[in-house]
Amino acid sequence: MIEGLTLFAVLFLLIFAVPIRIGATGQTSDTQPELLGYVHILFGLIGVTVEYVGELTWSLKLGPLAVLKRRLGEGDDDEKEEEAPEAKKEPEKEPDEKPELSLRERLAEFMAYYDLAKRPAIRFLRRLLKTIWLRRVEVEGTLGAGSPDATGKMAGSIFAAQSVLGPKVRLDVRPDFVTPGFKGQFRLEICFWLGFLIVSLLVAALAIGARFAIWYLRKKLAGFRRPRPQTA
Repeated sequence: MIEGLTLFAVLFLLIFAVPIRIGATGQTSDTQPELLGYVHILFGLIGVTVEYVGELTWSLKLGPLAVLKRRLGEGDDDEKEEEAPEAKKEPEKEPDEKPELSLRERLAEFMAYYDLAKRPAIRFLRRLLKTIWLRRVEVEGTLGAGSPDATGKMAGSIFAAQSVLGPKVRLDVRPDFVTPGFKGQFRLEICFWLGFLIVSLLVAALAIGARFAIWYLRKKLAGFRRPRPQTA
């Protein structure tokens, strides 16, 4: 019993320590496109796939075995819509009349919220770039733009991009001067650290909350210190 709980706790903690892989593969041809999206956790020990081959299906996998597979939208046609009983209408309460803010006051309030969230949001985005990285991009097939000039220009742009993007991106695209469109296959995969992403999100949320609390207290204290007009 204790060994099983310990193993479960270790696997649960490894989810935050081991990179999660998210990818998509596809193939297009003259007949029907085939698309596959997947999420792999713990080096593929747990996986979720979404596949489109004429219809959209999803499956849950443990290793190479699919333990659950369903078609998206299955059973919707068989279910009958249940009519909800009519609720008793309560008398509508008149909204409390509050003074409307002017455009200048609304803009000032928006800028105040923007200044509060600007620095934590920028720091979170910088950490996010360190958390998520590209693992591979592979494209192989033929591409036509409809005219020889446009196809040649597009092919030249792809060949130039291949030399700049680095070894993780492989673009094996051949120009097709006759048939427009793309025919071939592609593969995309990215990875991210779930634990570091959650920690970065919590740090950003705490920073925004602390800055908002300080701003709110200063605003209230400024209202208390404001001298009241004296009546004659």
